[in-house]
Amino acid sequence: MFRHILVLPLCVLLFACAYQSPPRTDPLADLVGNVKIINSPTRVITDSKSKSLALIVSTSAEMQIKHREEMDAKYLEGFIKVYFPGSHGAVKSLQDSVGPRKLIDTVVSELLPRFKSVTVVSDLAEFKALDYDVAAVVDIGMEENWSSNIVKESNEFTTDISLIMFDKHVRKIGIANGKATESGEYITVGASLQALSGVGLDRDHEEKRMAPMVEAERKSRVSAFNLLNTSLDRLVKQ
Repeated sequence: MFRHILVLPLCVLLFACAYQSPPRTDPLADLVGNVKIINSPTRVITDSKSKSLALIVSTSAEMQIKHREEMDAKYLEGFIKVYFPGSHGAVKSLQDSVGPRKLIDTVVSELLPRFKSVTVVSDLAEFKALDYDVAAVVDIGMEENWSSNIVKESNEFTTDISLIMFDKHVRKIGIANGKATESGEYITVGASLQALSGVGLDRDHEEKRMAPMVEAERKSRVSAFNLLNTSLDRLVKQ
């Protein structure tokens, strides 16, 4: 019985962060209002440094961010605080380093050098009413593919970022996109043997387990933004 009690936390540990992101929806849903979107051939934004840009976060992206924030909080407070309280601060720091809202911050930082100004607005109606030159609807996806067994735990993390660009007449200009997948793994066999032998897991075990997974997510973001920048270079000319 005692051995089963020791194994239970390990099993919980192996699956603590495995979750499915909510389905992505139409990135323009709930952003249009009474504004009519006009489809047009893909064009190039010229003289962009003289133009103001309104950035709109899609409803789908907000759902992805909110879900990730909720799952991170459950993992930190419901698992780490119970089984590894000494690692609470370190694990929270790892979580914060890839906080989902940092994706929006990075999008803003990538757009700022290309435009006269970048302002976040709520929807396309506000963009049109305030007479900005260009609108960019940002849509993001964060997908994880976890697998765990008694020997190792691995994760494939995909970051997908899209910017749907419109002119001031709400004619679609084009889409810039960056999508990349990176992998991380943690060898669990040592921790499994510790739990089975009754020794107990190391105090910093969960920090060690999370570090390569967070690094995989960080790398996927860097790669995705590199591809997004290449795509923006074709669409936006200063």
